[in-house]
Amino acid sequence: MVPLLISPNHLRVLFLGGGNVAMRKAEHLKDCRITVVAESIKEELKEIAHKVVEDRIHEDSLSLIEQHDLVIAATDDAELNSRIVERCISSNILVNSVDGGGNFMIPSTLRRDHYTVCASTEGLAPVFPPFLIGILEGILDPAYDDMARLISELRLELKERLPDQKKRAEALEKVLRDPLAWEALGEDDETALATMRRIAGAGL
Repeated sequence: MVPLLISPNHLRVLFLGGGNVAMRKAEHLKDCRITVVAESIKEELKEIAHKVVEDRIHEDSLSLIEQHDLVIAATDDAELNSRIVERCISSNILVNSVDGGGNFMIPSTLRRDHYTVCASTEGLAPVFPPFLIGILEGILDPAYDDMARLISELRLELKERLPDQKKRAEALEKVLRDPLAWEALGEDDETALATMRRIAGAGL
């Protein structure tokens, strides 16, 4: 599978099933427009959803599939989940199933203010990605977030002065690899940026 980050804006997501697994997946997709269809739906999931249909999943429920961009097959019926997956794939709609067999997966995610790290075993060992993210959460220095923020500011400045993308990338990597740039993070932002400009060169 190909890792992909996608904007949730205007994405329509259909959850068929409303239990604990659906809730965990909904937390990851909570900025999308979520519709949930299930006979029993967790209260927390109702709060995230834009639309809730508390009813048994039947053929009319499946007709909603074509009205959505993503579908989560999260029922407690493996055969029904399999039918949902088949229908989605035949309609070229992205589907994730709690039983596997879908064509997109939701990774374990570590979010900082200015960068995101995702981990997945593509379904081979679902217990491992959250374990790995837990380890990374404990070892990723808070300075990485500061660097991501300042390097993005420097990138905008470089786009004004250094139109060649390859040279711009080389200048930014030069900053990231220089210990002086990391030491400067202990100063105020303007002092740190001044140091990073000197390291980058390019007339900054």
